[in-house]
Amino acid sequence: MPAPAAPIPSPDSDFLAISRRRMMDRIWFGLSCLAVLALPASLARAWLTGWLPVYGLHLVLGGLVLLIYLCRTRLSYRSKLCLLIGLFWSIGLAGVLSFGLLGAGIWVLVMSSFLMSVLHSPAAGTYTALATALVIVLAGIAYTHGYLQADVDANAYIRSPIAWWVLLVITSIVPFIVFQAVSAYQQTILALLQQTQAQRDEIEQLATHDALTGLPTVRLAHDRLQMALHASRRSGQGLAVLFVDLDGFKVVNDRYGHAAGDAVLCAVARRLSQLIRASDTAARIGGDEFLLILAELPAPVAAMQVAQRVVEMVAQPIDFHGQALQVGASVGIALYPEHGEDAETLRAAADAAMYAVKRSGKHGVALFSPTAPS
Repeated sequence: MPAPAAPIPSPDSDFLAISRRRMMDRIWFGLSCLAVLALPASLARAWLTGWLPVYGLHLVLGGLVLLIYLCRTRLSYRSKLCLLIGLFWSIGLAGVLSFGLLGAGIWVLVMSSFLMSVLHSPAAGTYTALATALVIVLAGIAYTHGYLQADVDANAYIRSPIAWWVLLVITSIVPFIVFQAVSAYQQTILALLQQTQAQRDEIEQLATHDALTGLPTVRLAHDRLQMALHASRRSGQGLAVLFVDLDGFKVVNDRYGHAAGDAVLCAVARRLSQLIRASDTAARIGGDEFLLILAELPAPVAAMQVAQRVVEMVAQPIDFHGQALQVGASVGIALYPEHGEDAETLRAAADAAMYAVKRSGKHGVALFSPTAPS
């Protein structure tokens, strides 16, 4: 059997992956700057406490941070993530074991949980937080039972400006570096969501609106008619459906070409849109066929008046490169509830009334009559 085809990666997923890698590199850049600026301050604590193994670890890790940042383009995202969490845990664990509550190791471990949640997954962040809690519990037991002790004078340590500077770096500057990178990533996601929504709106527009005239298509017109019917049933007001078919359109299209025909359709669409109210709907449902939905009519005569104005406005000449193009309109009218109580019946009644106009000579208006020949 042939091997199954590999899934095609989503452009959005590729974009997010690139954004995550950029966020990772921003964090490493911030840490490398911090290593250059803050590592000397950390090592200066040796003047106060004497040289401790943790200082040697800080020196090694600082050099490692610079090396990783310089080689970042050669490392995979997963490798840089593992190294980042390993860095935080090395500093945090060493700080907890060397200084207990006096140092900022616990803060570093907590920050590693946040990084795992953002850079990998919420589940990974939860597991890292549980591991941090376990370390704190075990370290607390070890210190309270005398298995571990801080080899520094607590009072002298907390009076040292350098100790407070290190605490400031760990609890403020490091989170600032991380939060800035995360904020940039969130802005990227927000921009992607806005772009995606705009694309969806465009697709929806193309699916429900005619590409040439911009009017709703038959699908959206049907939905609008259903909504208008529900509103009429609640309010008790009337509703009219007008079926408009252009007369002489084929002659214009054949004589002057499809561009002239398109110009006529666009002009008619504009005129119909200007004629009706904001609560009404004008739709293009076929080649040269239009549908008007007139909601909340005060009286049936209002539909007749609108239909007459449609005939008059459509009959006005349309300029096309110096040529005066002219078409007419046959308009059929169906009223709710007199001629039907559902969308399909009303549309069919308006269509039948329009054909009655065609048979009688075109360029006119007709109200649906059940006794008229079909």
